[in-house]
Amino acid sequence: MRRDINWKTKREDGTSYDVRVTWFAGKFKFQFQEKGATRWDYERRPERGDLEEFLETIERYHNRHRATPLELTQAKKMLADFDRF
Repeated sequence: MRRDINWKTKREDGTSYDVRVTWFAGKFKFQFQEKGATRWDYERRPERGDLEEFLETIERYHNRHRATPLELTQAKKMLADFDRF
């Protein structure tokens, strides 16, 4: 993956947060920033909806040759692992 993947998520209660995903050292790193916050949260665990949105994005990137098969496999594994816990 050549660049970060970013998107904004809106919750049912009307609040929103930004999500940023980077590929570093063979792993994806999720970062979150609540609306109005000045700092990114690096420790928060992604929710299922975040992982689903991420997988859809990686699949589109892979179809356009912007993500490798390894990155696509890793994204699918992350979602499968989320269901186990």
